[in-house]
Amino acid sequence: MLDRLQPHTDLIRDLTRHLARTGGGAVLHIVRYFNDTDQAQPGAVDAPNLFGWHLDRNVLDFLSATGAELDIDEYDMAGAEDAR
Repeated sequence: MLDRLQPHTDLIRDLTRHLARTGGGAVLHIVRYFNDTDQAQPGAVDAPNLFGWHLDRNVLDFLSATGAELDIDEYDMAGAEDAR
């Protein structure tokens, strides 16, 4: 996704600055669900490592240049019987 957005960084930055002056802005939302056994995971490995993630320098530079916030939500979908 970043490859498609980066060529437009200046325009996006100008837009987010305008939005910030009028009470808005830009946010990168990241949502992860753990123990979501109701959803099939096509192509998922048998035992994925669900801990940790990484934003490389290009992503951080883009977020900084555009003045975007980073909002991360993580949800444990384990039922009460799985929490023991």
